[in-house]
Parts: sequence; C-alpha cells; structure tokens
Amino acid sequence: MGYSYVDCLWLSGLGILFPFSVLGNEILMDIIGTAAGMIGGILSGGGVLQPAFRVIYQGKDITAAFAPQVLSVHYTDKRHGEADEATLSLQNSDGRWLQAWAPDDGDVFSLYYGYADNQVFAGEFTVDEWSVSGDSGGDKVEIKGLAASKKQELRTKNTVAYEKSKLSEIVGKIAAKHGLSVEGAIEDLPFERITQHGERDLEFLKRLADDYGHYFSVKGKKLVFTSRDALRARQPVMVIDRLAAAGQMLKNYSLRKADHAASKSAKVKFQNPRRKALVGQKADSAEDLGVVTSTGDIMKIDVRVENDDQAKRVAKSRLDSKNAQKWTGNMSLVGLPALVAGAVVKLANFGVFDGEWLIAQSEHSIERSGYETNIEIEKASAKNIADGKAAKTVKSGQTAKDDGIEDLGVIDAGGNITK
Repeated sequence: MGYSYVDCLWLSGLGILFPFSVLGNEILMDIIGTAAGMIGGILSGGGVLQPAFRVIYQGKDITAAFAPQVLSVHYTDKRHGEADEATLSLQNSDGRWLQAWAPDDGDVFSLYYGYADNQVFAGEFTVDEWSVSGDSGGDKVEIKGLAASKKQELRTKNTVAYEKSKLSEIVGKIAAKHGLSVEGAIEDLPFERITQHGERDLEFLKRLADDYGHYFSVKGKKLVFTSRDALRARQPVMVIDRLAAAGQMLKNYSLRKADHAASKSAKVKFQNPRRKALVGQKADSAEDLGVVTSTGDIMKIDVRVENDDQAKRVAKSRLDSKNAQKWTGNMSLVGLPALVAGAVVKLANFGVFDGEWLIAQSEHSIERSGYETNIEIEKASAKNIADGKAAKTVKSGQTAKDDGIEDLGVIDAGGNITK
C-alpha cells in the first residue's frame, strides 16, 4: 500500500517517514516526544541557551543601556585581504542617536557575541560609517565598524627595499612599525632583495600573501599572516553530518563543484639574472594542488622573482587561489561561536562533497528571533592538507595553535563546545 506525504509523519532529525494509519496514538506521541527531546538537546545541549552580546564603546560598557533598543548585531569574520566588520542596528525612537549619542569619526568599540555563558571576543572596531533611517514603523540607526585600523600611517604609500630578509622578518618589521603583534604560521622564505614599490603597507603585505601562499588580515591590534596549507591541515572543529542528529543544527546548505572556475596549470616567466635569460616555472593543478580538472586553461603570470623556487611558489600560490573556487559552499546553522574564518569543518554524508572544508568567511547574526551562523567554505584537497602538515613555518603569537586562528574549542554532536 502506498502513502502520500499528507498521510505521513516526517521526522527530519531521524530521517524516517511514518504512515499515520499504522501508528497508534500512544506510539505517535512517544515518537514525537522523543524527537522533540532530541532536537532540544541538539540545539541547547540539554538546556535553553540564551543568545547574548556585549558592547564596550569608547572604553565604557554600554550593553545594559542600549540592549532594549537593539534590533540586530552582525559580525562578519573574513579570512584574507579584507577587514572584519561589525554592524549594530538599533531603534531610535527617542532620537538620541541624532543628538547626544551620535557617533564620532574614529570612535572605537569592542564586541563580544555568542551565548550568555559562552561569549567570544569578536575584536575591536573603528566606526567607519553610520546612518539613520525611518518609516511608519519607526526610526533606526545603523553603526558599522571595521577591524582594520584607519590610521594614516597604515594607508600611506611607501617605497622600501628589504635586503637579505626572510618573509617572517619583513612581516615583523611592518607590524612593529605600526604597533601590531604578529599572529600566524609563516613559511620562512628568503629574499635577496624585495621592494615595496609605492604601495601602502597593507597592499604590500597582501601581495606577499597572494604570491607566496599565505592569508593576511589585520584584526584590531593583531596582524594575522599565516600559511594557507597550515590552516587547511588543522583538525576540524566540527563534523557536519547531513543524516545524523547533529544535522538539526544545519538549517540549509548549498554546495557547488564548478570546473570552469579552475585552471589546469600556471606558468611564471622571469629574467634570471645569473643565466641572463628568460626562464620559467610551472605549477600543475593535479600534481601540485591535488585538484583534478578537465579544463585546458593555463594561467600566464608575469612577475618579478629572483630564482626558480620563488617562481614555482608564485605559480602554485596563484593557481591555488583560483582553483580553490572549484569546490565551494554556503551553510546556515544555529548560532555556533566556534565557527570562525580559518577554522576547518568536516562534512559527512554529503557524498562526493565529503571531506575537510576551510571556512573562508563566517557571519554571526544575533536578532530578536535568535542567533544564526552563516559560513562560506572551500574544500581542502588531501594534497593541501599533507603539504600543510609538512610545511616548515615560523610561528608567532599567543593563539593556542600559533597559526593566527583562535582555538575556540571543538563542537560535539550535541552542539556543546569542549576546549
């Protein structure tokens, strides 16, 4: 006998379809009660978790004063090349944000997010812009802050030559110049001479990261510069299983495999000063990255390097950045503070998409309806992970793993965090 979905009870957390006609009322109530208990445990770890945040504005804790007016708190954690962002949306019913409470240029605030018993420090943000708006539903104000400093020194163009320096030394000198601490695992590459040509310090550091296989960002008073493959080799902070009970934490997902986004190889040509000839080095997607592609596209890169090793590294790094877009995805989950950019999650029961994925960006949103985490992810190949484990790096900073990514613990199948 066949059954329609109208005649059935679907328990998504258990992955079971029960026909009503074969279930007695008592059995039906037991199943519903058991499922509800499972879902409650998954989402709350056995208790009701209360989303919470804390804001320190210009050194003063103003959380209690403006919490009743808050409509939403959004924190976007970015892995590479862009500043983290924090946005506060509030009611402006009495107009105070147009007068005494109006933000000033350069105001600084710190944000904590998560749950009442587990708040995570998002960072220190400088007010970049703010706006007020209103309609028949009332007035509101939106304040947006950036984690990167707005100091003129960081944004001034410079021309500097670094002689006989290693990558970690160059990063360290620029960080010290601006009073920043270095966090990260840096592959210590030597340079006879490398020049910053009329570039802002932030632009120069991003160029070095792009060319030599690293991620770079400024988070408040920290300069994060860390090996891509070293991050990919981290232990996953969470297993996201499409079929298991933990799937209740997963609201929706989208995973993509786009072969057109990849290239087969990358070639760097450069003038070798010793040979006095134009020579080249090549990186192959399958051999050097472990990413197989049917495309015949070849990247041709014109860049100044000193030797074959640097040329090979640039070719591999640029190819890696492009081919990371072959396997990508987005996921929305219940609020999970430990899912930060640079952390690794493991997907299970997603078929060909199973494996380790690096979080490229995470957004944590606390609204009156609850707390949600959205992540953008890129798949790490077995070759990426093996290279990361074998990489020789210089580690700096105070993070638990010294790779620039704060260790916020591991999320178990019940949604609980263990350190």
